Amino acid sequence: MGVTLENAPYELPPTEGTHSLLVRTAIREERDLCLIPPTLRQEYLDRHALEGLYEMMGMDRRAIMIMSRNSDIRDRYEKMVGPFQFSTGRWPLSSVKSDGSLVPKTQHYVTEDAPPAVIYAKWATRLPNPEHAQAIQAVLYDENVGFDEERFEAFERWRAAADIPTVVYYIRDPLGNTYDRIKDEVDSTWMWTKSR
Repeated sequence: MGVTLENAPYELPPTEGTHSLLVRTAIREERDLCLIPPTLRQEYLDRHALEGLYEMMGMDRRAIMIMSRNSDIRDRYEKMVGPFQFSTGRWPLSSVKSDGSLVPKTQHYVTEDAPPAVIYAKWATRLPNPEHAQAIQAVLYDENVGFDEERFEAFERWRAAADIPTVVYYIRDPLGNTYDRIKDEVDSTWMWTKSR
């Protein structure tokens, strides 16, 4: 997919083609996925969200949620352009406020009150209210939101209440608390082997 960012091609490392395929498949099959990439920082969740939105066309739910402390992901999604500017031409962007309501970051160019398709949360404590959560098909959960047992249990209860079909966990530490908590619950885990 030809995507530009600030008038320059938005290039991805070769590993991201595999990650995008895995994310799209998890969304299409309504499965949970754990990705353990070869880097410590998850840079491309904006592109994974875009790939997921294309995959979701024709599905009943129309939103993807990104949970990551890396707000550059939100900013890049807002500025990405392909055949049109994605955040205004088809899939508006909102952020989650502390009370669970959403604040629009972009508006659809035709319909100002179009519901968001990408919902961004910087903190694990910021979960959308039920009216918004029920539109979410998938959550892209970056481990950098931090692990706290109570917060994670709240996330799981919130997900169950909204019946969200897919969560993709981006894990940087396969020995850490988040992975330990999800390893027996996800449908698939993908990691890169050490190069020789």
